[in-house]
Amino acid sequence: MKIIKNNKKNINLATATIKNGCVVVFPTETVYGLAADPFNEKAIKKVYVVKGRSFNKPLPLIAADFSVVKKYFKMSAPELKLVKKYWPGPLTIILKIKTQTTKHKKCFAKKVRESGLVAVRVSPHKIARALAAAAGGFIVSTSANISTKPECFSVAEIKKQFKNSRSKPDLVLDAGCLKKSKPSTIVKVEKGKVVILRQGVIKL
Repeated sequence: MKIIKNNKKNINLATATIKNGCVVVFPTETVYGLAADPFNEKAIKKVYVVKGRSFNKPLPLIAADFSVVKKYFKMSAPELKLVKKYWPGPLTIILKIKTQTTKHKKCFAKKVRESGLVAVRVSPHKIARALAAAAGGFIVSTSANISTKPECFSVAEIKKQFKNSRSKPDLVLDAGCLKKSKPSTIVKVEKGKVVILRQGVIKL
């Protein structure tokens, strides 16, 4: 697990590492996250193994911007209303993949491929969005902690959690201590109504 400081040169290195199918720890507006290429099945599998996450639980995405989300996902009027109000921001929305985006479908967990649903957000954090843009529009983004353990707000916490793990992230982009925050709020629109799946920073 290599640790590098957050600067322009190292962001380029982190992007190249993601493109090579590796897992990178990076800062977001809420907690440190695990990033990987969502179109790379090997990279997706490694995220699950590093985190100790059930393969039946889909992984969320961070998108570079609204335009790339619009290209790959369907959005209803209520979903568009949420997007316009809260993006970029810590609001994750469960969206339906467009049928023509077969490339996007094939590299997700079986549960996602069957339902066509993915959790997506556009982060206000510049590094998160830069990584997503450079990696092809999206990165997998799940909190950089072992499942059942607390989220990490510093590299020291990350090192402590993964110290004895057999599988670790490949690279850590150190942006210092993040301000303690709840994770993003996760919502799904059902029959025109917003259903809160996880209460986070944003209160609806």
